[in-house]
Amino acid sequence: MKTWGRLWPCAALCLLAAPAVRAGDCTPAAIRRALDEDHPAGLTRVADVPAAVLDEFWRAYGGTDPDHRIADRGQPFQESDVVVDELPRRRLIVAAASARAAFLVYEKGGRALTRHLFAVCLADGKAGGSFSALRAPSTFERAALSEALRDGCVVSPPREHALPGDATRCPPPPAPAAP
Repeated sequence: MKTWGRLWPCAALCLLAAPAVRAGDCTPAAIRRALDEDHPAGLTRVADVPAAVLDEFWRAYGGTDPDHRIADRGQPFQESDVVVDELPRRRLIVAAASARAAFLVYEKGGRALTRHLFAVCLADGKAGGSFSALRAPSTFERAALSEALRDGCVVSPPREHALPGDATRCPPPPAPAAP
């Protein structure tokens, strides 16, 4: 009985922990569920984003950005196609990570300044699949992220560019009713 008494706190914590999302279970719905249930705190420094998330991000986008740099929120970055200094091409707006999923909302400079949402499923600290949203929110408000991750509005493998048919695949949400 003494052994169970020592194991009880561990057993209780293991039962209360959120289940990990396995690679085969990595869907936009699983990411939305993790967002709604886990309530991960917002991160504004790239150094605070888990390495597995950044590895998956660069696996998706590293071919177009060999430097693998993202500026922290509020820091200078390459906003336009007029190259000034050796600034990163992307800047973090906000990120969040739980045991089951992680999110990066960021902006990318170049011909046009655009905002993006990258989402990844996590299991045992490893990436298990990733998506990008066709319409990225500008904030980390749960409702905005959930809307961006709705069915039909995410693509896998992730991409940062629009393709023909994206506008009909993921139409903008209806405008709020006038008061």
